[in-house]
Amino acid sequence: MRKEENNMLLPKRVKYRREHRGKMRGRAK
Repeated sequence: MRKEENNMLLPKRVKYRREHRGKMRGRAK
């Protein structure tokens, strides 16, 4: 599922990095 999310956020690599930090904290989306 992580690989699929990466493909969907491919054009949003910068945003993906910021969301990745929030996801680790428990902030999904």
